[in-house]
Amino acid sequence: MSQVFAFEVRCGGYTRIVNSHTRGRAMAEYMRDVKDCWPDVKFTDFRARKLGAPHTSEAFARNAAYRGWHGVKCGQRVRLRDGGELGTIVGHNDSANFDVAFDLDTIFRGATCNCHPTDLERVSS
Repeated sequence: MSQVFAFEVRCGGYTRIVNSHTRGRAMAEYMRDVKDCWPDVKFTDFRARKLGAPHTSEAFARNAAYRGWHGVKCGQRVRLRDGGELGTIVGHNDSANFDVAFDLDTIFRGATCNCHPTDLERVSS
């Protein structure tokens, strides 16, 4: 199992909380999100600090309830129904799907992927 943590990532006066496996991956994710509107930004412009357990925002809780996953939080372990790859829910996206950070020993090698809730099943801790 690859543990996921919450990181506070800062750049240019803006801050965002990112759930990820490592500090570097959290900074890279935030950088990918702002690269279109801020093309000159460099990876070295970002700073991050570990906050602890995965953070669940109110927006995520609303999205999970909308998808019928009442009470699920970021940090919930899940398994793909086809293939059985294990991962951890780290957020949601604009398509109302979950962002899942897969374990480092899976075929996805730690990637964070957009997963439809019907493709996932909860794994008890």
